[in-house]
Amino acid sequence: MSNLVEGDHASQTIAQAYNETLYRSDPFVKTHPEHLASLGVLFGFTPVNPLQCRVLEIGCAMGGNLIPMAMNYPDSEFIGIDISKNQIDIATNQAANLRLNNIKLLSLSIEQVDEHFGQFDFIICHGVFSWVPAQVQQKILEVCKKHLSEFGIAYISYNVHPGWHIKNIVKDLMRLRTQKSPLENKVKDAKAIVELYAKYAVDNASYPFKSILEQQLEHLNSVPDHYILHEHLADFNIPYYFYDFMTLAKQHQLTYLCDACFSDNFISNLPEEHQQKILDYSEDRVMVEQYYDFTVARTFRSSLLVHDQHLINPIVETQRIRLLSLVSDLKVKDKQFNLTDKSDVPFISSSKVSPELTASIPITKAALRSLEESWPCSLSFNELFQQSYQKLGLSIDKQQPDLLEKDIQQLCDDITTAFQAGSLRLFRVNPPLCINQISDKPLVSPLISQQLRDNQEVFTTQHHESLSLDDNLKQFIPYLNGTYTQHELANVVDKLLQEGKLDFSLTQQLQKTAKNNNEVANTILATLLNSLIQIGVMIN
Repeated sequence: MSNLVEGDHASQTIAQAYNETLYRSDPFVKTHPEHLASLGVLFGFTPVNPLQCRVLEIGCAMGGNLIPMAMNYPDSEFIGIDISKNQIDIATNQAANLRLNNIKLLSLSIEQVDEHFGQFDFIICHGVFSWVPAQVQQKILEVCKKHLSEFGIAYISYNVHPGWHIKNIVKDLMRLRTQKSPLENKVKDAKAIVELYAKYAVDNASYPFKSILEQQLEHLNSVPDHYILHEHLADFNIPYYFYDFMTLAKQHQLTYLCDACFSDNFISNLPEEHQQKILDYSEDRVMVEQYYDFTVARTFRSSLLVHDQHLINPIVETQRIRLLSLVSDLKVKDKQFNLTDKSDVPFISSSKVSPELTASIPITKAALRSLEESWPCSLSFNELFQQSYQKLGLSIDKQQPDLLEKDIQQLCDDITTAFQAGSLRLFRVNPPLCINQISDKPLVSPLISQQLRDNQEVFTTQHHESLSLDDNLKQFIPYLNGTYTQHELANVVDKLLQEGKLDFSLTQQLQKTAKNNNEVANTILATLLNSLIQIGVMIN
């Protein structure tokens, strides 16, 4: 089905859609200046340090992505624009409650961005490009061309073919069914029609339509209603082939740096014959990536663009890892392990977000163990290497230079491989503002406290990742304002237990074995504080 809105009324229609149904505003770690700058470093670019930068977010919604950045980077300036006044009003209110003076949130369209906005070191445009008409897409790229600083990085995400050719079948079916549905029934009716066809579609081996519908139904049932409205039922949803998008970018003197998802930048996971054929067919990097998109039926891209005066080398020199800080939530899977020999040691993600990683090289095993002990804080490469050598009983000063350099190169290579596989989640230019040891007067991120007061469902960690909080943490967090000592917090926990506001499965067991209520409260307190440390929300 074609888009229903064209021309001058497009902006009004889009604004109305987002005013009627607010789009939940979450943090996206792949848009964070730390992540963008880190990728720039890995690809030989020289980005601006996020500690002192200017950031523009196009389509900032309710500020869930931009406000956490402003809170943690007080010496940087942030501007967010969105066409929905209702969303900007909510964002402005939260920024005011947090007393942020380094962020401006403006209700206006991209067409209103002019020379008065100045230059930006990072321009973020997540979830906008494919969902606006062509003339607005051109304006987005024009803004990137005119307002990106010399060493600035622009992030633009968009839907892509060939994968969306498949998804469009289901989208068109949903839009056909919901043409006359009232707003409050659209998502329900859309899901119902997909469920019906997933159940009764012909199961034909030569055309697996039933399987496609079943997969899409599973996806629809896993996402919130507002996402379905704005992604699948929107008047605008324009996927691009990657090479077509880059043709548009080149018209605005912008060139490709890389994809924001590091693992999506390489074809090395393909069979060698397939890799070689893709290289034979391709005259440049854009075509290599386009053929790769056909291989994986890609549906979404998040492209990083820079001014075309910069020559980008697509080969990542792993020694550039030495310029970055690293964060990993991987933990040793088994209690029995040996770091000094070449035995396999599996590491698993505590959040179950990252895939399991098995290491056998001593320096790599020691490094992963060091990162585990540092979590949720980061280690610079030098710190990581020094700690790894200590774990292996080695001395950097006494090691032969050639063996030392060999170990450094080995660790650089293995870390790059792990990041490419998604096992190491975060690289940073600067350390995250969180702690891994509890102070006497524990303090939680003010943003978490504000999000709790605002009754939000999704919360933001100091790693710029989203998470949910259980009821126990929600009851406890208001007391973590830096004024209560741990002794006083134990009394708070005891009071909450007596009032039935904390529910722990181990409480009854503790009450049977503990000498007194103080012992129970202190044990529960330690559990709560450790949980908050592990999710990366405690600060100095």
